[in-house]
Amino acid sequence: MKHTNKQSSQKSRALALFVLAPILCFAFLVLGIFARRVMAPPAVAVAACGYALPFLVLLISELTAARSLRRYAAMSVADMQTFLRSNKEQGELQQKLADLRRLRKLSDLWAVLLGVLALADSFLSGLTFNTGISTPLWFLSSLMLAAAFGRIRFAAPAEDVSEEEGAIDRSELPQLYGHAEKAAQTLRCTDAIRITLTPDFNAGIARVGKAISIALGSQMLAAMSEEELYAVLLHEISHVTDDPAQVERRYNAWLENERDSRPLAFLTTRFFNYPDTQFAVRYALYELASSVQIESDADAAMIEYGSREAAASALLKLKYYELFEWESEAYFAHSTLDETLSWMARDEANAFLAALPERKADWDRLTRSEILANNASHPTTWMRLQAFGVSEPVMLAPGHSEAYAAEVAHAQELMIRQLQSINDEAAYSARIDKLRETVSSWESEGKPLVVEEYTDVVSALRDLGRLDEALELCENAIRAFDADTPVSFPYYFRGCARLHRWDESGLEDVYRALRQSSDGSLIEEGLEQIGAFCCLTGNQTELERYREEGVKLMQKEKDVYSELGILRKSDELRAEKLPEELHSSLYRYIRSFAGDDIEAIYLVRKVISEDFFTSVMIVRFAESADADTRAEIMHKIFNVLDNNTNWQFSLFEYEDVQHVRPEQIPGSLFLEKAREKE
Repeated sequence: MKHTNKQSSQKSRALALFVLAPILCFAFLVLGIFARRVMAPPAVAVAACGYALPFLVLLISELTAARSLRRYAAMSVADMQTFLRSNKEQGELQQKLADLRRLRKLSDLWAVLLGVLALADSFLSGLTFNTGISTPLWFLSSLMLAAAFGRIRFAAPAEDVSEEEGAIDRSELPQLYGHAEKAAQTLRCTDAIRITLTPDFNAGIARVGKAISIALGSQMLAAMSEEELYAVLLHEISHVTDDPAQVERRYNAWLENERDSRPLAFLTTRFFNYPDTQFAVRYALYELASSVQIESDADAAMIEYGSREAAASALLKLKYYELFEWESEAYFAHSTLDETLSWMARDEANAFLAALPERKADWDRLTRSEILANNASHPTTWMRLQAFGVSEPVMLAPGHSEAYAAEVAHAQELMIRQLQSINDEAAYSARIDKLRETVSSWESEGKPLVVEEYTDVVSALRDLGRLDEALELCENAIRAFDADTPVSFPYYFRGCARLHRWDESGLEDVYRALRQSSDGSLIEEGLEQIGAFCCLTGNQTELERYREEGVKLMQKEKDVYSELGILRKSDELRAEKLPEELHSSLYRYIRSFAGDDIEAIYLVRKVISEDFFTSVMIVRFAESADADTRAEIMHKIFNVLDNNTNWQFSLFEYEDVQHVRPEQIPGSLFLEKAREKE
């Protein structure tokens, strides 16, 4: 959650320093002018060197940072995966952490030197005062000092983590605060504690200034006993008390979230581009290498200061819930806002507890067989239980006292209220109405199978909880379309549904969809689905195949598909000549709903390689077309282009790519308002 008070406070301080920089530089300039009475002006070269040094460093920093990033960008997918895996396996965490500290300190040292140079240069400018150059030199000094001041990192006071950022007052949840404070005291953590609620089955922790913010999932509270919750709190708070990289973690968060929000940051941050880039890359590598070990260390606190049985049971429930969520994606959907919010905050936990007796044996088997993913941030649950010395998974009942059960129910109600406050009910209801309208229209027309429309119908059926009907429509599409025109969407939809029902045949469906996808848009998500399924089921053979296939697909995405969504002025563009039948069918379909909302459509060919190109359709809307109309039209055009998988298309709005000036390419006009052009 964003902490608006903290951000406002920090922005005010940053603005104050930004204003202070030119004032201080002007003061030193004036001081230098007065000092001319008693001091001889230095050689011009001395003052010039004072400015040359930081801007020389800036130039070197820019070039070196760009070169470093190009080196990573030039890596093949296979080489990058080997590099990341090697980084994770090598460990050397202490050395990686030492490198991060060195980079942070060098950056701070450079900031001090830059600030000193800015003031010294202002003074030297005064000694060599010349009305023609003093103003630009004062500006350069001010920019340098603002850059130096921009490295000052303000910590927010504990009181900034206030209720309006999502933190719940202690009076609302006294027992939860009591457990959290007890765990903090046990681990000798003296920071102020703030509790926030999240609509999930998890827990998290973060430092916010001089306080720690503990996020507790409202679903988790319902399923955990108080003893289990205490074990979870020990785990989370130990991340704060036993983290050797606390300072570096806060520094990285500052680089990501706050550094660029300061005035003229697009200029002042350039002085630190190289060290910041290096820190970001090395921090990501440190996180990758250390994450599993950090979680294992936090687990140790659970059994050192709490109950081994409760800790093991809490981890089991977290794992079982993950498996339940995987399954629930194939079965559950909601058609009203109230149902959705209640499900997010409360009802999913009730469904989980109801399913637990019947599913526990299968979930135990999956828990034992799970494989650790290459990019895993946590050990597998079975690895964690074995570290506890647990040989058989035993789960404790929730066991809530009457008072605690009442507080959990209150927490869930608070969560629902928070969700209501951030969800626009009218927009959600309008979306549901649109889904129902889509399905109703399809049904009234006799449930036709129209290539440009069936994907919307499938998605609407799924979102309205009618998954079996959506799957049936996908089966019909596969039978009707795939023989003549390879399709990806129905295979992908069916494959994912099968995987979430633990049906291994879904793997072939998803692989087929990824190979037949015309633009590679499914690759990342599809590979994630396959990888998760293989790891969850312990399918080592398929996991090896997935890793091999994944490298090929991701390399193609990087080399080829990434170009489909980019249009540059330097691209090789020419007028496109579609096959007559395809041209006519597209023209008639788009003309049927374009009306006066489309000013013109341009069609050009972008040549990507010797054997690969894309037909780029650029839609220029009339000024009178509002955002909703534009979105709806673009969606309809996307659907018809995406389902013509024998031809590769890309789609853009004119406003996003007007720099290529498609209207200047002879023969590029595909459709124009008030003009028929076949």
